[in-house]
Amino acid sequence: MEEKYIFSRGLSKDEKKWILESIEYVKTLNIPISKNIYFKHCWNFIESGWCETEEDSVKAECTIALSIYLNYYPDSFEHDFKEVCIHELLHTIKNRSKDPHKGSWLKYAKIVNAHNDSNDLKHYYWITPNFLMNHLRRAKKDRYSKQKH
Repeated sequence: MEEKYIFSRGLSKDEKKWILESIEYVKTLNIPISKNIYFKHCWNFIESGWCETEEDSVKAECTIALSIYLNYYPDSFEHDFKEVCIHELLHTIKNRSKDPHKGSWLKYAKIVNAHNDSNDLKHYYWITPNFLMNHLRRAKKDRYSKQKH
């Protein structure tokens, strides 16, 4: 199958670049992600991203949505964006487990972790729904403390 990555109009030039870099990184690890993915933003405060499979996706084999709110903390925006993108790319792999973070997803998340030079990216495996809320709280706290000075 030929690779086909579709980007929604709302994604920035940097976000598109980071998505392609995330795809290339995962491919260097020989991880069999989908070759037909539609990327877009989601507007949810709770989730940092999500992935739909072919049954639900209308534009491609899979749809990956990345939270618009990841940019609330500019100093780590690229890092956080790529982290969530790779996490969601692993969901494009066929998984027989009923738990989306077990089976194939878990197997390949461990591979990503094993090949990652910096320990701060271990969240590919351990990312939780609270990731984004913690991220936003940190950003709000930092902005508030800067305003006080």
